Amino acid sequence: MKNKNVLRYQLIICFVLATSGIAAQTTETKSKVAENFAPYSAMLKKVLGQRLDSSAKTFTDMFAADGILEFPYNLTLQNVRLEGKAAIAAQLEKAAGTAIIDSITNVTVHQTTAPNMVILEFDGKGHNIKTGHTYKQHYISVITMSNGYIIRYVDFFNPLGYKGIYD
Repeated sequence: MKNKNVLRYQLIICFVLATSGIAAQTTETKSKVAENFAPYSAMLKKVLGQRLDSSAKTFTDMFAADGILEFPYNLTLQNVRLEGKAAIAAQLEKAAGTAIIDSITNVTVHQTTAPNMVILEFDGKGHNIKTGHTYKQHYISVITMSNGYIIRYVDFFNPLGYKGIYD
């Protein structure tokens, strides 16, 4: 229980610092995030295609300045909602220091009647950098786009699939 509480407070601190403008991504942390999440970014670039601004290279780059990233089923912080690119970048820096996404497979894009919305299902595999503990996860993501950028990304995943990854 102590590890979960420590992680909870670390995430809260990252969120507060990021939203107050104190936390900024350095070149090194941007590189780590880009490298550790490369399969994920590549999949999104392919799926979002023409909807995405061509200058967006990483997951963080894909967000509008005021974009929102939500994890409704996150057990660490209930109903996590990260607002703004700085808050999203801070969260991804934390995750990139712990885990690597090894592969993204079984990608299905569901058609919607909203031209600015994409619904994805996909599987992800990865591992904890320090312990080597692996995870396998099935995701459903609802992405809303505007002017070439993600303005809202809701990530529905099973938090139990990450057991041991962020301990």
